[in-house]
Amino acid sequence: MANEIKQLLKMVANLRITVEEGFERIDKKLEEHDDKFEGIDKKLKEHDEKFEGINKKLKEHDEKFERLDKKLEEHDEKFDNIESEIREFNKTQIKILNTMKVYEHDIENNATHIKRLENKNNYIIGEE
Repeated sequence: MANEIKQLLKMVANLRITVEEGFERIDKKLEEHDDKFEGIDKKLKEHDEKFEGINKKLKEHDEKFERLDKKLEEHDEKFDNIESEIREFNKTQIKILNTMKVYEHDIENNATHIKRLENKNNYIIGEE
């Protein structure tokens, strides 16, 4: 029985060594995976920094476009005002042209009337 106990103790000792070696291998593998994950984390942080830089640039461009849009709206408003003034100017110009036509017609009528009066006056005076 003493031999059997010695064998059992030897088996337990060997089992303990095997288990310890297994745990050491597992620990080593876990450390390797930790190192890989640290590398992945580092790469992800680098990419995050790049994306933050890109986002910052995009925000700057958005702000520039917003300023440009505002300026374009201001120019559009100015052009609308100019177009309105041109329409008013054209209306005034048409009124002036129509008034000139009326004056021209009145002048022609007055000239005709004056000639008739002169002809009447010459007839009455005896000049023909």
